[in-house]
Amino acid sequence: LKLARTSDGYAGVPGARLRITGEAADAATHLRRVHADAVLVGIETVLADDPLLTVRLPGLERRSPVRVVFDSHLRLPHACRLVAGAAEVPVWAVATLDAPVEAERALVERGVEVMRVDAGADGRVDLHAALRLLAERGITRILCEGGPSLAGALAEADLVDDLVIVTGAKPLGREGLTAITPALA
Repeated sequence: LKLARTSDGYAGVPGARLRITGEAADAATHLRRVHADAVLVGIETVLADDPLLTVRLPGLERRSPVRVVFDSHLRLPHACRLVAGAAEVPVWAVATLDAPVEAERALVERGVEVMRVDAGADGRVDLHAALRLLAERGITRILCEGGPSLAGALAEADLVDDLVIVTGAKPLGREGLTAITPALA
């Protein structure tokens, strides 16, 4: 699990992209991706940041892992960069069993593979079931680059093996999303 936070402890602000770290931290993250079978985020990270989640280090671009989005209700935007690049680097969306079938069809038409698992008690993707499903697909090393919500849920479920916290030099200077949730602390 890799989390970025501002010097005053925030991971961002709801619904807005926030650049927290610089080139050195970005390069380290790209190198971590090279060693992963999949890079994982939640839908909130996609909606806020529209990430690529690929490896962009010279000479290693072809080593980009599968990009996985935990998206309980299949809200993945058709115009986002993940969907736009699904033909070049695979994108898998993991949804709950009751996610809209129409949304699945639209994503599949755009090259996204959709998988379904039971919902957990909170109505979101059951984390244990989702990780078992990914393991069955050959995914053994996952780099989670999700935000505080997914990070906290993984920690609460005891599904974090390694934690990397990257702290940026600048404060957010206002209220935002606390990076380190109680479960992660």
